[in-house]
Amino acid sequence: MSGSLKIKIDDQQSDVDAEAFLNIFSSTLRTLKAISKKVATVGKEKIRWRISEATKSSPLSATLVGEPEIPNRPHDTEMVMDAFVGGLKHLEAADTCPPMFDEQTLGFVRQFAQSKARGISYVEFSANGMTATATKEVAHNAVNAIRRLQQKSGQYRDYGSVEGKLATLNSRQGKQFVVDDVLTGESITCYFSSAEVESVARKAWDHRVCAVGELRIDKQTGNPTSVKVDEIQILRDQKDIPQLDDIEGIDITGGMESSDYVRKLRDDAYG
Repeated sequence: MSGSLKIKIDDQQSDVDAEAFLNIFSSTLRTLKAISKKVATVGKEKIRWRISEATKSSPLSATLVGEPEIPNRPHDTEMVMDAFVGGLKHLEAADTCPPMFDEQTLGFVRQFAQSKARGISYVEFSANGMTATATKEVAHNAVNAIRRLQQKSGQYRDYGSVEGKLATLNSRQGKQFVVDDVLTGESITCYFSSAEVESVARKAWDHRVCAVGELRIDKQTGNPTSVKVDEIQILRDQKDIPQLDDIEGIDITGGMESSDYVRKLRDDAYG
């Protein structure tokens, strides 16, 4: 048994903006995939998504079909469709997190609003006899719902960096590595945002790095707990940086007292 989701997109012009369509389509698919992971009993997606039909008539429409990969889970796709459309209907009236949604999924819903700036008049979703519209109010409520979740979790987000030794690298469980923060002494989990970041991280293993990206910060301590890394800078190791002990005993005044040396420099400068 498969489930289908019909998407209708109406543009103020005769043709739908390509970037707006791609943004809507990709955000929809990401939301469905995220919800399907929650539906799955072992936390892995068990649904294959395909486009069954698409039309160019006004309004433009496309139908996404979800096919379960596990024969004994035929109702997973209907559960995902119900959760998706039901979640949007929830956000039409409230700024709280709908069932089966989380901060990530709400972020995808928020992206629907970006299409409004490209002339899209409305986006409608239909599945299992239910219909919901992705309005500006839905996007606004999604933003507020994200804030509520962050307040409840005791964390907030900011953009910044952490510096420390790249101590652990694991690409099997969530594409992540660990940096031992030099300021707090804490081990901070960092997530790759791209293959380029992962490549640099592999070269930087066991070296000092500066990891730049979106931080999750504990409200009580003010310390970062994790980073979604956009860039890694490899720093010089501590042993290669001159220390205070290294400059002890160096004579730069020629044996003169420092005050006399400064006075001599001043007198020489002014004749």
